[in-house]
Amino acid sequence: MPTAAASAGATQEALPSSEVPTTNPYAALTIAPDETDVSDWQRACVSAMPSAPYQLQPLLTANSGPAAACARELALAAAQRTQGAGPGSAEAFAQSAQSLIYTASGADGTGSCAVGTMPVASTAQPLPPGITSTSSASAQGSCNKLTNTAALQVALPNTIAAQSRCGQRVDRSAVSPGDLVFWDYRDYAPTRVGIAVDRTQMVTSDPGSGQVVEEAIPTASDVRVKRVLKGSS
Repeated sequence: MPTAAASAGATQEALPSSEVPTTNPYAALTIAPDETDVSDWQRACVSAMPSAPYQLQPLLTANSGPAAACARELALAAAQRTQGAGPGSAEAFAQSAQSLIYTASGADGTGSCAVGTMPVASTAQPLPPGITSTSSASAQGSCNKLTNTAALQVALPNTIAAQSRCGQRVDRSAVSPGDLVFWDYRDYAPTRVGIAVDRTQMVTSDPGSGQVVEEAIPTASDVRVKRVLKGSS
């Protein structure tokens, strides 16, 4: 859920692994339906608790490495290939982003980026055979890493709201290729997602044309950036 951004110039302090909870202490938290002192925002946060990962302070270091570089290459290639294509939707792009992140994450193990084997189009693209896509109805606990013969790859859920609960929050100063950008919140969940290609630009679906385009990362106060790809900083 949205939290206050790290202040400019702040230093991120890593929490000792022994202090990071191994189980979610808030998973069983509930609010009585007739409780009048609880806002809708608070109810939405409690609803997200069972599936949201533990959040440290926003990351202040940029991400690099084969997976991040591959995500950038795949996203830019997709925007070029799909010019003139459409119509598509934001949710269709989320399913395509799911495929792109899965493919890019494999570059850590193979050292290569299979551009052309998993394009992001204006319509949903499937995950590779044998990898089950997760629907919004069963999104809880679905921010998975699945092992194949090449590497440990990242398999995200296939809806924007579920994807927004995955990964670690990133400060705007550290946005890197492959980071997921969420914005346009409605009913306490984002309705748009993009894939960052550098600190200021991203690839996303255009709501008017349905095409996959490269554009500036929004600067509105409700923008949230999450890192789901591992790499080196």
